[in-house]
Amino acid sequence: MTLQVRRVDQSSAGAVHDVIRRAFGGRAPLDPPASALVETVETVSAALAERGGLLATLDGEPSGCMVFGPADDPALYLTRFGVVPDAQGTGVAGALVRAAERKLAAAAMPACRSWPAWSCRPASPSGSTTGSCAPATRASTCTCCGSSRAAGD
Repeated sequence: MTLQVRRVDQSSAGAVHDVIRRAFGGRAPLDPPASALVETVETVSAALAERGGLLATLDGEPSGCMVFGPADDPALYLTRFGVVPDAQGTGVAGALVRAAERKLAAAAMPACRSWPAWSCRPASPSGSTTGSCAPATRASTCTCCGSSRAAGD
């Protein structure tokens, strides 16, 4: 199995949109429905044009994605982070997180945020995202750095 993650821009909007549709569409229904399900190729293209994103492929097939945004914030926001059902459990999500960590460190950004669930602050100037994570919702695991918390926290 060959897993690759690459930076993408609006030229990859079709592939990223397909991953978003399959990843979020494969989840249990939410009330209200996940806003990711109303994304179009055009809205994904606009988001990718702003700050870019990541596309993971597994054996050449688009399998996971992450969109960065918005460009007007010094922090790195991680949005539309998803893995298609057939690729879950294969390391795609972890590879996407590690690639986002490298971008955070390379750009010397002060933080990464996974909207709206968590806000992560690097522990060191090297950009490691193993610092303090502050959950903003009842999510149990930070999608940025993998930190978890007890159910009652």
